[in-house]
Amino acid sequence: MRKMVTFALIGGAVGAGLGMARSRQSTGSGNGAGAPTGSNEIGPTAAAGAAVGLGVGLVLDRRAKKKAKKRVGIGSALAAGGIVEAARAALPVIEHAADLARERASKAAEAAKPVVGTAAEKAADKARDVAGRAADAARPVVEKAADSARDRAKEATHRVAERARTIDLSDGRVRDAITVLT
Repeated sequence: MRKMVTFALIGGAVGAGLGMARSRQSTGSGNGAGAPTGSNEIGPTAAAGAAVGLGVGLVLDRRAKKKAKKRVGIGSALAAGGIVEAARAALPVIEHAADLARERASKAAEAAKPVVGTAAEKAADKARDVAGRAADAARPVVEKAADSARDRAKEATHRVAERARTIDLSDGRVRDAITVLT
């Protein structure tokens, strides 16, 4: 009923517009003044448009009612006999949806493999490049630290040797001398 009224109103409005356009058409006189013909076609054309809209709305209403009767869903199963019947009614739909989702996910994964592989290769190349640049930047600092450590070790060795020369080992106290060196 709702579609019938809606389409009747729409058809009436379209018919009225068409009738107004027809009534404003010029007679084709040679001066091109465009004077209206004087015929009043708005009312009959609007009524014809409303009738056509009413017919279209009636057909659409009947189709919607037939489809609603054919549909057996979870709500009707609940009304008919409970949750078990609703679950039984919903099971094929859920299984079908799961199968579709599985297929689509598989296709999406297959489609994404080349993109992901390319992105991974680019990321690995970039990481190698960044690591190489970081190693190059750190190399002078590490070499300077190694040189400094080497110089300090030499100095410490010389200091220990000097100290060892000053210790008197004549009285047989070798252990005390070793303790002093460490």
